[in-house]
Amino acid sequence: MNAEALAPAFTALEAAESSMHELHEGCCSSKRAPCIAELGDTLEETRQSLERLEADHGLGDVIITTLEDVGGQLGRLQVTCCTPKRVPLYARLLEDLTKVQLTVKRALKKGH
Repeated sequence: MNAEALAPAFTALEAAESSMHELHEGCCSSKRAPCIAELGDTLEETRQSLERLEADHGLGDVIITTLEDVGGQLGRLQVTCCTPKRVPLYARLLEDLTKVQLTVKRALKKGH
């Protein structure tokens, strides 16, 4: 595996982080801020694991597990959101995270 194989994962993760910041900036409930902060921390954890994946292939499973956690976090945020206008933002986040997952699996020659 080389860095080029993981490039799409980094691009998708950057897009997810951008969407997460957009979600945070547009949120009208301060009660959701800790959940959004937790999401940001989990995305950063994913980034750090991706950066080390080329040297440590065992992190692939960690990344997939972390992405599953992110999906749960997004689900909790979405079902408590007060505006349907944010639904496309959540969908975009999930799509980008799916790209990360698929890229990691392809790079490690796992999956379909």
